[in-house]
Amino acid sequence: ADAALAGKLTTLRTLLRKPTLDWKHLKGGQGGQLEYLVEVTKNEAEGLVRRGVVDAAWHVASETKDKRRFFAPGVAALVDALKVAREAARLAADVAWSKFVAELDDALSAPLRAVFGAVAEIDALRALGRSGGEPGWCWPDVSEGAALELKDFAHPTLAPADPEAGGALVPNDVRMDVGGCVVLTGPNTGGKSSVARALGLASVFAQAGAPVFASKATLPCRDAVFTRMGAADALAEGKSTFLHELECAAVALEHATARSLVILDELGRGTSTYDGVAVAGAALDALVARGVSTVFVTHYHDLARAAARDRPQVANYHMSYTVVGRDASTTRLSVDDDVVMLYKLAPGLAAESFGLHAAKAAGLPDAVLKLAQAKAEELEARRREGDGA
Repeated sequence: ADAALAGKLTTLRTLLRKPTLDWKHLKGGQGGQLEYLVEVTKNEAEGLVRRGVVDAAWHVASETKDKRRFFAPGVAALVDALKVAREAARLAADVAWSKFVAELDDALSAPLRAVFGAVAEIDALRALGRSGGEPGWCWPDVSEGAALELKDFAHPTLAPADPEAGGALVPNDVRMDVGGCVVLTGPNTGGKSSVARALGLASVFAQAGAPVFASKATLPCRDAVFTRMGAADALAEGKSTFLHELECAAVALEHATARSLVILDELGRGTSTYDGVAVAGAALDALVARGVSTVFVTHYHDLARAAARDRPQVANYHMSYTVVGRDASTTRLSVDDDVVMLYKLAPGLAAESFGLHAAKAAGLPDAVLKLAQAKAEELEARRREGDGA
């Protein structure tokens, strides 16, 4: 196609008596291009017409004050053939490139992946080894059948960037015997989930031979760590948040053994109170009965109280707090009281979950908060009446 266009240009130079004639290419509208035009002056064009060299087969493509450009006869077909040849060449190049990449992948992918995997492993081990020598971290004692015991532990992401400068990190201590269960209550935003996650991370890190964020750590060998934490749904699969959470719990209930650790965070909150308490209580009872080490975070205080009463393996803990400005003459906290989180793990149940104070911190209007407190007091009064009956 290129040779045919070159031959056509030679013919046109002779026909038009312009030995230096060359193809003219112009940019067209919307990113297009006008290619292989014949450009002459207007005076030349008029002379060519008078001599009969340029006739109706020559189509004017564009013109300016001094120039006129034509599509010469037969050029359009040659240009189309050139475009077809260019597309064929492009496709052939794509096929050749794909073949080259596939051959290169077959030859090098396995060795390269081995190299990348080794580099990643070295990087991970180096990072973990370096962490073991930093303040706040320790190398754990891991042994079969040991009780879980952590001193001054916390979630590692809460560690201050400069440990020597101090910070707001509040470390905690915990002990959980083999097959034991920690039921954790406390205020909203009081640190329950952080403690639960820290316990799970400590088990994962220790099992991997990594340091643990604590001053001292003794942990048992685990065969798995099962978690149900956070709030998520699977809309594309038609699964609500509650259903998705129950599926996570179902995996733990089906597969957990006496060597597993199960962490359930606020199981049962996505349905009515009675159904939620029933599901959460039954799941907790099933795990404890099978001797599965369990961390159970909940706002269902009656459930926590009953579990500790019926099962000696269950120990109630709460995230501690203090109240500023409380009216000593009232039994229930007012939404006007200030709850200060201490983030310290302490034995026993929390007095309340302080949901109204979380709503206050979120910025709900005062009128809504006052109405919510009145409704809460009304519901509590009805409950007391029912208990008395």
